[in-house]
Amino acid sequence: MSALLRLQEQGILSAEVVQDLESRTFHAPGWLAALQGIAAWVAAPMIIASAFVFFQNKVASSFGIFGGILIAGAVFLFYRKDNTFFLQLALAFSLAGQGLLTSSYSMSNHDLGHLLVGAFVAAAMTLPRSTLLHRSLCSLLALGCLSIWVFYFSNHGNYSYKLFIGTPRLEILGVLFAAMSAALWLWREKWAAHQQAPRFKALAHAGMLMNFAIMGFFCVIQSSLVKEYRGQVPGLLIYSCGAAILFLALSFYLSRKLPPPQRVPLLIVAVALAFAAHGAPWLLVCASLSLTAFYACHRAWFALSLLGAVLLLGQFYYSLELTLLAKSGVLALSGAILLALRLMLQHWHKEAT
Repeated sequence: MSALLRLQEQGILSAEVVQDLESRTFHAPGWLAALQGIAAWVAAPMIIASAFVFFQNKVASSFGIFGGILIAGAVFLFYRKDNTFFLQLALAFSLAGQGLLTSSYSMSNHDLGHLLVGAFVAAAMTLPRSTLLHRSLCSLLALGCLSIWVFYFSNHGNYSYKLFIGTPRLEILGVLFAAMSAALWLWREKWAAHQQAPRFKALAHAGMLMNFAIMGFFCVIQSSLVKEYRGQVPGLLIYSCGAAILFLALSFYLSRKLPPPQRVPLLIVAVALAFAAHGAPWLLVCASLSLTAFYACHRAWFALSLLGAVLLLGQFYYSLELTLLAKSGVLALSGAILLALRLMLQHWHKEAT
């Protein structure tokens, strides 16, 4: 059932208004839209590759000019055309143009400034009229460039990533991304009717993807690089503390309308779970994201947050930085706390009914 029909059933729109709106909107069949999208992504590389004939000298300014032309073409298509083929073609042009602009800077400057340029260009491309997919990808590129810029840093002119393990910059950024995503979903009802709602929504989607990327990254480094730099890992502790604080803050906020006889036990369970899962902070981050997605009534991200928790727990169980007994204890204690929470909620539900 379409959104218009649901609004009609709820009495918000009349049948005449719904019929008028449907007559103004043309939706291509699914198979035709899919073929148009595929055709656009086949045509875009061919057009881009043919244009490279004019820029065989590989001068940085040439790449920048060509990237600007592609971005201008993408903006034109987003504003002028409203079918799947041209929208997908505009998406391909936009991503290629951003890549060329960033490459033109990196060809003439041997530093990490191209990451900041890429972040700025990607953020700027969320401003013109475009699709949710395009804005989400641009927001993701902007956040990704900023994260990589924070991750790498100079050591006498040589840019390295292993040295970062002794510094907590990326972990702090991971906590900030989790807090940003949680705040966006918690306040969804406030920005949903705002003029900038499409950009807030794209940022919320990009933030969720960045959280999963950072959590997966931490799972990898905790089982590999931490062995080599075990004496200089304050960042993982900061990430664990930040994840616990975020989870407890969300539990306190979401339970604010409950009566004290129910709220106090829930907060006690939240504190116990935060303590039990301190060795697996991504579990707390996934729990926080799933709570906020459920609160915002976004079923897709709620399901993906739960799936991410399962996958990250599997990675945690087969990692080598803790003994099997310690990992089993963490998982068993966390599971027992969640089981107690389930029984508590069932008891309250029976009393209410």
